[in-house]
Amino acid sequence: MDHSEDVLDMNVIAALRELGGDGDETLFHELLDLYVDDSTKQLQRLAESLEQGDLRVAERIAHTLKSSSAHLGASAVSKLCLEMEQHGREQRAMEMRALLDVAREAHRRAVAALVALRQ
Repeated sequence: MDHSEDVLDMNVIAALRELGGDGDETLFHELLDLYVDDSTKQLQRLAESLEQGDLRVAERIAHTLKSSSAHLGASAVSKLCLEMEQHGREQRAMEMRALLDVAREAHRRAVAALVALRQ
């Protein structure tokens, strides 16, 4: 059963698929691969920043993840990162940490849905 629609904004996905033109999905696949790789690393850096108590860095990472996730249609991840960014701005470490596992799960689901789109 395909649950991509629950995790991804399929309008964004459709627009990204058209970037290569003439049905060529090479660019689309490259964008997916870049997002999966970079967002996974950024999420790990976010966790490390929170462990170290560096909320300024954690806030910036959450901001970056928010934007890149929105651009790739991973709207649930983007929304969670927006909340984390706001908590970081307000120096609310506990609230940021509380959202980390939820963001990781949303990211896991988004990555699975994006990988499924490559097939």
